[in-house]
Amino acid sequence: MAVQMVIRILATIAAAALVLAAASVAHGGCPCACPCASDGTLTVHVPDGARVTINGHPTQSTGPTRRYISLGLQPGYRYPYEIRAELAQGGETLRRSKRVFLTAGERVEVWLDPAAPGAGETAGRPTRATRRPPPPVTRLTLHVPADATVHIDGRRMAGHGPVRQFQTRRLGSGDPPETHTIRVRVERRGRTFEKEQTLTFGPGQAREAAFDFSDVEPQPFAARDPVRRQEVVRREGGTERTETAVADALAWISTRQQPDGRWSLPKNAKHGQSDTAATALALLPYLGSGQTHVTGLHRDTVRNGLIWLLGQQKDDGDLRASSEKTTGMYAHGLATIVLCEARAMTADPALREPAGRAVDFIAKAQHEAGGWRYEPGEAGDLSVTGWQVMALDSARSAGLTVPPETLEKAGKFLDGVQSAGGSRYSYQKGREPSPAMTAEGLLCRLYLGLSPADPRVLEGARRLLDEHLPDQAEPNIYYWYYGTQLMHQVGGPEWERWNRRMRAILVAMQEQAGADSGSWPARGPHADSGGRLYMTSLATCILETYYRHARIERPRAVIPPGRMEP
Repeated sequence: MAVQMVIRILATIAAAALVLAAASVAHGGCPCACPCASDGTLTVHVPDGARVTINGHPTQSTGPTRRYISLGLQPGYRYPYEIRAELAQGGETLRRSKRVFLTAGERVEVWLDPAAPGAGETAGRPTRATRRPPPPVTRLTLHVPADATVHIDGRRMAGHGPVRQFQTRRLGSGDPPETHTIRVRVERRGRTFEKEQTLTFGPGQAREAAFDFSDVEPQPFAARDPVRRQEVVRREGGTERTETAVADALAWISTRQQPDGRWSLPKNAKHGQSDTAATALALLPYLGSGQTHVTGLHRDTVRNGLIWLLGQQKDDGDLRASSEKTTGMYAHGLATIVLCEARAMTADPALREPAGRAVDFIAKAQHEAGGWRYEPGEAGDLSVTGWQVMALDSARSAGLTVPPETLEKAGKFLDGVQSAGGSRYSYQKGREPSPAMTAEGLLCRLYLGLSPADPRVLEGARRLLDEHLPDQAEPNIYYWYYGTQLMHQVGGPEWERWNRRMRAILVAMQEQAGADSGSWPARGPHADSGGRLYMTSLATCILETYYRHARIERPRAVIPPGRMEP
């Protein structure tokens, strides 16, 4: 007990020393400027020309009434303040002093007049102190973009995330209302946008305000905002069960992250390994659900993964790092998508330059015929090309520069692997079309500007529905990933039919117990290469399709439909 008392006293003395400087200089300000429910207010009444020091710290305020605010007082502690007033009069300096104690949320008033009659420095009326009950708490809650900066009356406020809360006891009962200007600022696509509101606060009031920047947000990712997501899920065909499956999957993926921030895939003799690909695959579903390194339950997981990825990048933008055999350009495309999406969702200036260099590397790695494959400059296949096209589309959403000629050449490559009038696609020219490549090829066409209502797109989508509807007995997560995105863009009855089947299969396949609860077992094509992490990442992205990308409403690129077969 004696030891605890000593620790308590030392803590009180140390805390008092910390707040002295704040008490000597902090005064006035906005009622929402700090979390003031734990602050104390000291008001000192002195002659107009008096000099005031508190615990030896000279103050700068003037006038007959001086107000000082001590920030962050801990409840249950009494903080000592030695107040001294000095007044020059008749060629001499008169002094009075008073010792008072202040607790969290308390207001204390002191009258200290060095010229008052009486002996000693603490005589008579000058030392009178009054204590009032703590004033009511005045609260402000702001709903803003997660990366926004907030200013109140020109003062920048601390904090981050989509909800900012401020409170104060500065307004006492009976004080008149005060009006304050709140300005919120975001950066999007290299530009700064500001919105402003003026709010009036009365003592003890709780005010709430929302700042909607949807008109300047990158539209492909706007629906990922947790504030909007519930309505989007309901409207687009998701359920409470699909959202629970996503949350469980993200929790499982986080348990597989290594201490340095990376993830790994199983060893594979044919395709080799790539921790870059594994890490990017793991991060995609976090970003898809609105989780970033700035905000969200898993922001530490995302931040550590991004830090590791950035540490692998070479000066020329190459993100392949130690990727082996066939994994190199897959890894680079996936990692570029992650950097671009994180940049678009947060406007983090630190991501702009590395994301831009990654995009430049894709452009330089393109084969002259327009595709990409395992190594830079290699004649393309549609599987690797699809990831690069998606990365370039994510780059445009992040406000990055994508060379038009790169997109044009990608369209020419698609011309070479299409068939059936542009409604079916093959892995490489001369090969038979497949469901997975058809879904991927048509989705690439949409990213390059073709309308989802184009007859060739509708024909391809309907053929997939009639001949290759998802079947739990024959899982193909790669096909399902591209097919779900394609059907979502097509919309209408095609999407409704696909979605009903797809969500039921994935919910049924997800592990519900044990160490792997929340994940999906590695089954189907390529499952041996990617393992459980590959299956779980893509399955989670599929269940996020409702809000992961907005529907394409108009052409966004430069590939004229005339380049396709009639």
